[in-house]
Amino acid sequence: MLYLLECFSMVMRVAGPASFARPARPVRLAVGAPLAAALLALAVAGCSRAPTGAAGVSSTGHSDNSATIPPPVAVAAGSTGSGGDGVRVEGKAVSNGGGPSSRPGGYVGVVLARQAVTVAAEGDGRLASVSVRVGDGVRRGQELAALATEAMHDEMVVVQATVAAARSEERRTELELDRTRDRRARRELHPELYAEEDLASARNAEQEAAASVESAKARVAEEVGHLRQLETRLQHAVLRSPIDGRVALRYLDSGALVHSGVPVVRLISAGQFMLRFAVPPEQAAAIRKGAGVVVRLDSLPLSLSGRVSQVAPRIDTASQMVFVEADLEVPPGIMDRLQDGLPGRVSSR
Repeated sequence: MLYLLECFSMVMRVAGPASFARPARPVRLAVGAPLAAALLALAVAGCSRAPTGAAGVSSTGHSDNSATIPPPVAVAAGSTGSGGDGVRVEGKAVSNGGGPSSRPGGYVGVVLARQAVTVAAEGDGRLASVSVRVGDGVRRGQELAALATEAMHDEMVVVQATVAAARSEERRTELELDRTRDRRARRELHPELYAEEDLASARNAEQEAAASVESAKARVAEEVGHLRQLETRLQHAVLRSPIDGRVALRYLDSGALVHSGVPVVRLISAGQFMLRFAVPPEQAAAIRKGAGVVVRLDSLPLSLSGRVSQVAPRIDTASQMVFVEADLEVPPGIMDRLQDGLPGRVSSR
């Protein structure tokens, strides 16, 4: 009973005696029902403390003659008021001892081969054969595919004949130069026996023969260069692996027409994998080279450990993220299960 009287007296202090000037009629606040409900809630909130303390005295011992209303707390959708990670007060996250860590965690990453090479055709032609399939292991220098070379062999026969003819012409002009040189030398040895016009004619003939020799040599060089180009084309008609690895993609089959630069096979290095993941710029500064990470590959499923090897010095323009690379420690038993491009979730170790 005393507790109820205490609550009623607080209502009297807050509302004022004027609101209860006519006790013969039902209690009615002068400002209307909404204010009355608010004042009643105010009183109940003030009286809701344990009755062991005096009215108007806070639990800290400081006197307070008015009821206390806790400040509003904005709770994010889907979160509870328990003070967890999902609670926000005035737009700021409130941590409950388990807030976000500055270490890398929960980032989306991709497992990539350390080295990936696209082998493309270096000339125009038709694919005579493609000798590898997706998943095959290859060695450096191994044949992957070959272009048809029948037309190139026929052209080479023609060019070889042209080179031979040019060299014969070069030899003929050299012999002609020797004859004109001897003729001019004999006339100059006994100039009194020859007219001046004969001496001048011998000199001109020698110069013309020398020019013919230079022209024949240039012709030979041109045809030899053409022959070397054909030999190079024949060598490039066979596509060979530049690395030790595996076949990741096969773009074309035998019989396809290709042009220079058209990809035929894509290779990835064997036994060398790395991890690439993106972090927000505000968290990238906390990631250091050599830091341990773990990537969870749900598609296998398994987890792999690694260490950060590179942190990009700039923010990617398209994604507005900073890319980080880590060297993975892959046990030999699962090496064949890894694939280039596997997604995973990266966390700190």
